[in-house]
Amino acid sequence: MTRARKLAVALALLLLILLTSPLDWRGSRSEELSFYKPPETAIERLIQRAKAGEQGDELGRLPIDEELARELFGLDHPYNCYDPDAYFTHEPNLDAVRRFNEHPLGSWRMRTNSLAMRRDSEPSGEAPTLRVLVVGDSHVDGICNNSENLCAVAEAALESAHPGASVEVLNGARGGHSLWNYLGVIERHLSLAPDVVVVTIFGGNDFTDVLFLGHAFEGTKPRGLTPESKERRAQALQESRYVIGQGYGTLLFFKDRPLELDFSMEVSGRILEEISRKCRDAGAELILMYLPSPLSLSFKRAPRREPEVRTILGLGEADLALPTEIRTRLLSEAEALELDTLDLTPLLSECRDACFWQTDLHLSVKGHERVGRLLAQRLMALPEAQALLNAPRDAPR
Repeated sequence: MTRARKLAVALALLLLILLTSPLDWRGSRSEELSFYKPPETAIERLIQRAKAGEQGDELGRLPIDEELARELFGLDHPYNCYDPDAYFTHEPNLDAVRRFNEHPLGSWRMRTNSLAMRRDSEPSGEAPTLRVLVVGDSHVDGICNNSENLCAVAEAALESAHPGASVEVLNGARGGHSLWNYLGVIERHLSLAPDVVVVTIFGGNDFTDVLFLGHAFEGTKPRGLTPESKERRAQALQESRYVIGQGYGTLLFFKDRPLELDFSMEVSGRILEEISRKCRDAGAELILMYLPSPLSLSFKRAPRREPEVRTILGLGEADLALPTEIRTRLLSEAEALELDTLDLTPLLSECRDACFWQTDLHLSVKGHERVGRLLAQRLMALPEAQALLNAPRDAPR
């Protein structure tokens, strides 16, 4: 073999390794952005624009350009892509292997299509029998392969129950998203004319994640943790960043700043009302799906380091009851807005130990399967979806 041919073979092998190996350098930061702290200067610029009377939209949202978004949301991570509506999404056309020992295969694949959705294929150019858009955070995004995701499970269940029907359940979720982002993703994809939109609200951190933009758009700034609580949180993060990120960080914050809970629920209600209006104007049905924090459920075996974190944070029975209050208030708001709801609490309470990864407390493959099948049942119960799925195949849309 000539030297040139040897070099060519070596380069080809190196390229093959790079293309098929896990891109660990891309996974150096959490897929959720809950631990990213925006620079004070960036937040202050947004606050000053609101104070100066810059005109926002119905919710007071001010435009956030790419430069500001990179500071506010930490878009230096290679998986992130700026979006003027949602502020950030996945990078389109991703295909990267992620090592994860708890997954049955030892790893999973992060794949997105050209629209930055967690989906192996593109939305059909022709309207399917039923098209559903699902938005949410990292739980819906999935620490699993696209084929194992709740959206794929629901899609397969719907097509199995209705042979001949074409169904798309599009996964528009992104780790780190909360209500402001959910609204933006919906606005971005309404051009696809979804028949149903599913907004998945995660009780573990959505109600704190909504605060800093909620305040900034009003020209105010939320009060942070007290110095003592900051120290407690820093100690707890050394024990488990997952226990903090999946619920206990929220409990500590509202324990420290109880008045912020009312503001959070008010802002969340206004965003939901705007989402409802946008969907109604677009002719899409809306379902609010509530996903409880795994830490609000009773596990047979406590999640790793959970007791230690709870002790460090000083969380008592009253604090641990807060998720139930938040859930009750959210579902009451949904009822006032006449929204269809799907509360996953009963389902996940029953399968809690199997339905969440023990490592990072996200939905497991089993959890995605159970939630996906329940979502399919709820979709089939919607009169509008029933009409589409049961219509003759040659009936015009």
